[in-house]
Amino acid sequence: MSRFNADSLFEPIEITLGGKDYTVTKITQGVLEQLSKTADSEEENTSTVLDRQLAIILGRPAEEFTDLDARPKSAAMRYLTKTLRDQLSGEAPGNAPSSGQGASG
Repeated sequence: MSRFNADSLFEPIEITLGGKDYTVTKITQGVLEQLSKTADSEEENTSTVLDRQLAIILGRPAEEFTDLDARPKSAAMRYLTKTLRDQLSGEAPGNAPSSGQGASG
């Protein structure tokens, strides 16, 4: 019998920003929809959009990021975006989708 546990493939994503540690444990459809709406927003400046995107992904209020240096915020967002894209495309860290890892039996 073959068994595949997709839940075991993805570890939480951890980042440090402004001296605080944050952990991304779950990306729901709601999170993806909120990010899409924020990315499509033309009313806000780049810093405000960045704060809102971090808030959505990290589950914290946007105001928590307002006074932080824009450079590490931008670097953190690039890292989160790349990591989430890779994971959403089915690429587990260190595991090629066709490698058979995560399956047993």
